[in-house]
Amino acid sequence: MYPDSPYEYVTFCHTCRRFDLYETEAEMKADDPKWW
Repeated sequence: MYPDSPYEYVTFCHTCRRFDLYETEAEMKADDPKWW
């Protein structure tokens, strides 16, 4: 969906349960720490 932004693409793929765009990588990690 965002070919120029792999960060947002990873955010979509790794949550699976919903589509969220995190403002920072820290927020993404905090939301789903089991992946990190």
